[in-house]
Amino acid sequence: MVKKPVLPLRELFRSPLTRMTLLSILISSIPMVGAWAASKWMIPWADKVAGSADVGYKAATQGYWALGAVSGKLRRRAICQLVGTPHQLFSHQPRSTALTMAMFQLTAPLKASFHPIVFLQGFVATLFFAGWHSACRSSSPPGCAPPAPAWLTTPAVSPRPSE
Repeated sequence: MVKKPVLPLRELFRSPLTRMTLLSILISSIPMVGAWAASKWMIPWADKVAGSADVGYKAATQGYWALGAVSGKLRRRAICQLVGTPHQLFSHQPRSTALTMAMFQLTAPLKASFHPIVFLQGFVATLFFAGWHSACRSSSPPGCAPPAPAWLTTPAVSPRPSE
């Protein structure tokens, strides 16, 4: 197998790609910073609100977010194949932003709606980041990106083997 040379990163910043590269960096940083900030602020906020009334609430909040993030990561390829990579990339950014805003504006720790929104925010934010990875994989030449392991892309429920 002949290895193709890897193009240096500076190729992205040469004309005519400079504007598109900088715009892509700016646009993709919005949900990245928002998801990071939300995940860092919601845990102390949940702890402060719950306080001694529910000492495990902080851990439960982190668990809901992590479960959503892992679920999003495991289901990203199936969703991407269902709706298509470009649609996935640009539809999850506003969803991630909306869920983050809902988490801080429409609900609060100890309300029944808080943990479901935390879960969904983790799920959708992770789909966005995984979507960029999927887009890179689908647009790269064959052999440049390793395929995902089969256990990440298979349905959660598979038929039982016959005994």
